[in-house]
Amino acid sequence: MRTVLNWLITNKEWVFSGIGIFIIGLFFTSKAVKRNKQKQKLGDNSFGIQANGDVKININKDEENE
Repeated sequence: MRTVLNWLITNKEWVFSGIGIFIIGLFFTSKAVKRNKQKQKLGDNSFGIQANGDVKININKDEENE
């Protein structure tokens, strides 16, 4: 931990300049993208609906009684 602090103190000018913030931002953005991937497992004779919000399913009453 001490080495990280020493390194930050030594390189504070470029770390907190535009290029340092850009590199740090890329690191955190790539972590967030990997964490938010959705996975779906389906069994036999089943179907899945995957959405990024609400899903409304309408069932036709005529088809339901068949």
